[in-house]
Amino acid sequence: MADADFHTITDAGLSFASETEVTAQLSNVSLTSLIADIDASLPDTGIDIVDLVSNAASINETQAGDLISAGIHFASGDTITVQAQGTAMSTSLKDLQQLGVDVVLMDEAVVGAPHDIELSLGTTGTLSPTGIPTFSSSYDVSLNIADTQVAEVAGLAAALHTAGIDYIGGADGSLTVADADLQTIFSNDLHFAAATEVTAQFTANSGIDTLVTTFDAAELSVPGASTDFGVDIIDMTTNTAAITEAQAGSLILAGVEFAAADVVTEQAAGTQLSTTLKELQDLGVDHVNAAAALGAGHDIVLQLGNVATGADPAAELLAFLQTYNGAQALFDGPTGSVDVALEVTQTVYDAIQAAPTTHADIVTALVNMGVDEVKVIGTSTEEDLHAP
Repeated sequence: MADADFHTITDAGLSFASETEVTAQLSNVSLTSLIADIDASLPDTGIDIVDLVSNAASINETQAGDLISAGIHFASGDTITVQAQGTAMSTSLKDLQQLGVDVVLMDEAVVGAPHDIELSLGTTGTLSPTGIPTFSSSYDVSLNIADTQVAEVAGLAAALHTAGIDYIGGADGSLTVADADLQTIFSNDLHFAAATEVTAQFTANSGIDTLVTTFDAAELSVPGASTDFGVDIIDMTTNTAAITEAQAGSLILAGVEFAAADVVTEQAAGTQLSTTLKELQDLGVDHVNAAAALGAGHDIVLQLGNVATGADPAAELLAFLQTYNGAQALFDGPTGSVDVALEVTQTVYDAIQAAPTTHADIVTALVNMGVDEVKVIGTSTEEDLHAP
């Protein structure tokens, strides 16, 4: 139907039967008029496809929403650009593809925080890997999805990255991602949005191995890059995990922790642990195996870490110990017992000694954990916790 005929028919108050696929060949001016009629809730004209005479148009996000709600899409030969209004788009990626949109431009008047553009995948229909609307590589774009859409997005990861999508976010603020999907997403240079709590669900230690390799490669390229992947929690389906000291360090650096139900064992690489006691708690380590660290003197030496830094270090240390691992031994070796020294600052050491009641409780908690001595960092000052 030509432009002039479209106006003659619609001006007469007529519309087309719903069972007829109607293509309207319109000018850009007539397109604007059609959208205005839809926005004004005028009777449906029955148009299904708009074929632009100019073969190109630029519309804003609201206008795109009006056409989508009316069930209209553009002809395949038209090049359509949509101007976003704000950072959170009201139109989904699936809807934009169905409309026939080729390019999405960000709202230059709005500074993206944390992303220049955020939009949902959408729940209606299937997103084709060909013809996904594109975003400039200079934009920071996040696609929000539900847990049930993770596998779908993993299958489209390459196409999404090519289209300019940078991050995957959770529509409800969280996502649980299976091992294979996680690796597919990462291998196609997609990461998870920082605001989304991401749980990586692994069935075996090999999942951890691959994840750490990914983190380490990123760190070698750009220090601090491992945090950008957006993984927050590792959840082992077996509820058990065994990691090396080096892997523990990589996971700590990336800000990852294990699920509360997982029982995690770290294999010490040598006598001086590179991870602090506080970092072990943050990571969710339940046991440290000292098989490779046994030797003369202390089998394991580790520092307390960022604990007991306030006005009452002794009370803070006790509270920390009481919330970590309960009365269960943290350290063990081939025979089930190793010699462990915990290094603290002089301030913390002095505070422990100056509080008799708290001191006794701290000693009990440390002994239950498997610590034998408390040492002051950089000095020979130490307390044997087993001394009468």
